[in-house]
Amino acid sequence: MGQLTFGYSDSEDRVWLAFSTDDVQWWLTRRLALRLVGQLAAALEQSAPESGAQGARSAAERAALEHEAAMAPDSTPDEDDEAGQRPGAAREAGASRERDDAETEDKPRAKRPALLANVRIQATASGVLLVISGAGISRRLRLTRTQAHRFLSALLGQARLRRWLDAPKLPGWLAARRQGQRAAASETAPESRSESPQSAAPTPGDAPASRLESDRSAQGGPPQMVAVEISPSIFKAYDIRGIVDRTLTAEAVTHIGRAFGLAGTARGVDTIVVGRDGRLSGPAFVEALAGGINDAGLDVIDIGQVATPMVYFAGFHLNTGSGVMVTGSHNPPDYNGLKMVLAGETLYGPTIQALRETIESGATAALPAARRGATRSVDIDQAYLQRIIGDIRLARPMKIAIDCGNGSPGRIAPKLYRALGCEVTALFCDVDGTFPNHHPDPAHVENLQDLMRTLAQTDCEIGLAFDGDGDRLGVVTKQGHIIWPDRQLMLFARDVLGSRPGEQVIFDVKCSRHVGNVVRAAGGEPLMWRTGHSLIKAKLKETGAPLAGEMSGHVFFNDRWYGFDDGLYAGARLLEILSRSDDPSAVLDALPDSPTTPELHLHLDEGENFAMVEALQKNAKFEGASQVITIDGVRAEYPDGFGLARASNTTPVLVMRFEADTPEALARIQAAFRDAVLAIKPDAKMPF
Repeated sequence: MGQLTFGYSDSEDRVWLAFSTDDVQWWLTRRLALRLVGQLAAALEQSAPESGAQGARSAAERAALEHEAAMAPDSTPDEDDEAGQRPGAAREAGASRERDDAETEDKPRAKRPALLANVRIQATASGVLLVISGAGISRRLRLTRTQAHRFLSALLGQARLRRWLDAPKLPGWLAARRQGQRAAASETAPESRSESPQSAAPTPGDAPASRLESDRSAQGGPPQMVAVEISPSIFKAYDIRGIVDRTLTAEAVTHIGRAFGLAGTARGVDTIVVGRDGRLSGPAFVEALAGGINDAGLDVIDIGQVATPMVYFAGFHLNTGSGVMVTGSHNPPDYNGLKMVLAGETLYGPTIQALRETIESGATAALPAARRGATRSVDIDQAYLQRIIGDIRLARPMKIAIDCGNGSPGRIAPKLYRALGCEVTALFCDVDGTFPNHHPDPAHVENLQDLMRTLAQTDCEIGLAFDGDGDRLGVVTKQGHIIWPDRQLMLFARDVLGSRPGEQVIFDVKCSRHVGNVVRAAGGEPLMWRTGHSLIKAKLKETGAPLAGEMSGHVFFNDRWYGFDDGLYAGARLLEILSRSDDPSAVLDALPDSPTTPELHLHLDEGENFAMVEALQKNAKFEGASQVITIDGVRAEYPDGFGLARASNTTPVLVMRFEADTPEALARIQAAFRDAVLAIKPDAKMPF
């Protein structure tokens, strides 16, 4: 029989509940769990007006009677249930329903309390964790420790619930899984079989949220549960990122690994690929991350120092579908972070915040699991190289210069392009996490100066630059012209649509309006979407489009490739196209272009940027605009240009960008946006 426990957080309007048992994580379905939580919440809500132990007892008894009826399974499976599960329990409950009809026919089915604004269910190493959130919920559900114990005893003592949790007739697949799990546990930790199981979540009572302890019986109970404190600032919109040993520590990475592993368990994942870039903190963070994932019971494949797209590739090649890259990307040397893919889904936004909630709930402090995962090393270099070499065909040998900025792509990029038949002049390809030459970010002109000089002083035809972890591409022509990512996307779109006419090409709201024109002219369907590489990748997966890209430099090939952002592969596809011409720079310079501004930033107070965008969407009038697009901020389209204002997802900034056919049109569109912003915030210090 399992144990139901819970804890409160007044500051975050959250209640944690957990059911810890050896088997419940494998077969407690979403519907059963929701019913359990609903009945608990109903009883706690009913008990609030009453005082003392009698109030708790009567509330528990009322809820238990309602729960007896509500827990009976329906005759048809839930859409969230796995097909064919719980037949033995269903037959037993069905038979008992007939015996109980006389007792329950006059009792209405208990309704889920309205106060449950949000219920999140998370499988843990030792049970199921449920987080209920909502305004004022922790105060509305507050009970004393004595009242809580009496309620839990009444609820868990019900025969129907006990039959469900102790069902002797389990489905064949579940019985096999239980047997395999127990066998693995006995092999890895035979001496721990007699120990008390660990609790899956914080327990109730008056303990503060920072330290919620499990109750212990006279014979000794589960180990102490401590809710983990972790800097919320590291959980960004698209990844996890922070300052090493300040906001992002090895201990924090361990708990992130545990939370990621628990999420993987809930998704049926058993193995995670892990890689790292060249930052000095990388080895220690990989060790902490792999240890955390192992603690959650999952295995780890460590592929060492690689470019980020090689982690994504390894997820396909090694059939894990899941991976974590330890990288600070283009951030300064004292930063590091994590980019994550789980069961084929890139984590961003709510799924990243869910990891934080799992950690803060204390669930990761209850690990390691009975069966701890293992870590092994695999060299993925040759498989990655051979996959690209087998796909790309250059029409002729080319002379190129590449600048890796001392980032992790430096290990693999020279080998790749030489294997494709190029003569390569390599700049800063020795991996050095201090980045001694220039910052590895091709989105800024100052970081491309060395590449420009090399092209001017040698016979190299084209220059490729990569960011610190290799998922973005920069391009410079022989004449020193920068081909920004939206213009790269135009060239890629023409090439892809040549063999896949009529299909969609996705681009973000910051891209030139020429992208849509080029896509339509090439016989494709342009699809503008929200900024953010994770958001673009998710849209690509949703639509099945063969190509996507964004202004930051992430390009996603779902044509002959896997749909993830890979600067090294994008560079190879670019060379394949350019090798068909004797003058690659002329091909690139001929791409449509207009006068444009860089990103312009209006700095605001925290949260003010989102309020500003909401006000612009509601009130701003852009005279002469043919269309106003609001999927991500406000983008006003004019016959001769566009203006954009959107809220940054990572800093309190209003990001603006403008493009027009002439300098005069550019100034006119900027003036329209300046007036719109100042009408909302007269004291705004405009960046133009």
